[in-house]
Amino acid sequence: MKEMYSDFRTLTDGFSVRYAQHTAFKLKHGKGALVSYENKTYAAFSADIRHLATVITQNGWHKETIAVIGKNCYEWMVAYFAVLYAGGTVTPFDKALTETELARQCDTAKAKIAFCGEEYAGFFESCNIYTIPFKSKKWEDAVSSDNSPKDFSYADIDPNRAS
Repeated sequence: MKEMYSDFRTLTDGFSVRYAQHTAFKLKHGKGALVSYENKTYAAFSADIRHLATVITQNGWHKETIAVIGKNCYEWMVAYFAVLYAGGTVTPFDKALTETELARQCDTAKAKIAFCGEEYAGFFESCNIYTIPFKSKKWEDAVSSDNSPKDFSYADIDPNRAS
């Protein structure tokens, strides 16, 4: 029987339960002889999504357009899914665009926040867009439950909220 989901949030919550201990991503760290791999389960992926979605909501960012750009990486997926989970508007930017084209797309989308690869941070900051580069301290603070208070609870995110 085909499983139906009423919205993106129930889809995300569903895979976090149904496939909780299955590997969702295999992350490669390091290069050459120093390579190591880390398995991210669906439960861990979902927890990262929910944590970042809560940060997005608590900061009111879900009311703004959020840009996501960077290389194909785990952080890109977490950012994209978290914005949708929070009920926000996400604009994925093509990493092959020139700075002129990116500036035009930022203006058209009216992006106010950007989750991005480090190589794009300076560009978004120069456009007065609040920037959270992947793998930066700001990113770790936004995503990592290790950095949250012990009494941390997810924001009340209404999936039926009218934009």
